[in-house]
Amino acid sequence: MTWSVAVYTAWSLVVVLGLALWWLSASGRTAVGRRIAPAGSLIRQLTRRPALRVVVVLVWMWVGWHLFAR
Repeated sequence: MTWSVAVYTAWSLVVVLGLALWWLSASGRTAVGRRIAPAGSLIRQLTRRPALRVVVVLVWMWVGWHLFAR
């Protein structure tokens, strides 16, 4: 297995897990009977505090740099 195949496989797994979490949060069904918060409410909760808002922006910048700057 080459590195590119491993990386594409890892990113595919991340996308599939993200879509599964999105579907579970939208449908309201979970295996343990608890609801999963949508991504928007999670980010809204994180950005209520100014220090965490800075952390969210820095993470967003890091992701953007590594995904789109190449």
